[in-house]
Amino acid sequence: MDECLGALYPIYSYCEHLLEDIESTNTRNAFYTDMIDVISEESFINKNSSIWLFRPDFSSVLVSLVDAYIHGQITGCFILSNNGSAPLVNTARLLLNSGVAKLSNYTVTDLFKESWSAYAPCRKGSLVKSWTVIQNCLQSAHLPKMTNPKTDLLFFDDKVHTSLKHDLGPNYIQVTPYFNYTPHSNISRLLDPLFEKYQISRSIKLKIKKLSENIETEDLQLVFQDSPNHKEESYSLKNPSIRVKQQINEFTEPLKRFIQASPKTRKPTIQKTIRSQKTTKTPVSKFTTKNSAKRRSLWKRY
Repeated sequence: MDECLGALYPIYSYCEHLLEDIESTNTRNAFYTDMIDVISEESFINKNSSIWLFRPDFSSVLVSLVDAYIHGQITGCFILSNNGSAPLVNTARLLLNSGVAKLSNYTVTDLFKESWSAYAPCRKGSLVKSWTVIQNCLQSAHLPKMTNPKTDLLFFDDKVHTSLKHDLGPNYIQVTPYFNYTPHSNISRLLDPLFEKYQISRSIKLKIKKLSENIETEDLQLVFQDSPNHKEESYSLKNPSIRVKQQINEFTEPLKRFIQASPKTRKPTIQKTIRSQKTTKTPVSKFTTKNSAKRRSLWKRY
């Protein structure tokens, strides 16, 4: 997940610490649901966002996956991460499913079936990513096993996992690490209205701010040196740089080939599936409850 799908470190403190500090279960779940909704809107819908948690234009990847899912060309997706934070890995899955739901007008809400962190029980203490480990994890989640590693799985990773790469052959796609960095202040501004909405105490907010700033100082500032700047034309998706084009194509081109090799097994159940993406930011202060029942159902496994 880290440096492969994106760089989700800036929301680590919210996933690991904020939710522990909110004592009310109802408030905690409501805050988390709204947080997922707001961040996914910024990540996959708002083209002018200052939130860069996922690779550039990753919404186009989700659109392709949704279309293939509806036509029966794929049966779903999963995240297998060596990140040790289960809440962060699960949040990544929920963010992706929320983006999928928005892009498909809530006709698809379960594309990303499951996520496993480094210490998930099905991995039995191993950080190795292998065909056997994946089968064990699928079985633990009561998901269908795969039979042919050469045709049944398309796997993306920014690192080489020798055993899995050998088994998958050309379906093991190694991508360049994604090192864009979203400052904590950007996340804080985005989520501040939710702190006010749910009357989260100032002491908890300051604790999260301090923890996040510590992560920036100690772990990120020397690594994440490739952050987008709204003044730099090179990071515009309308006129992307060679680097950004590479970050986009590393996912889209293998995915297109994989989907094209998979025959369609069913037709879409609706005429129009993928909606037109919004180009303007939805103000958080005017948070809408539209589709709230459907949204809440997305997070039922949290």
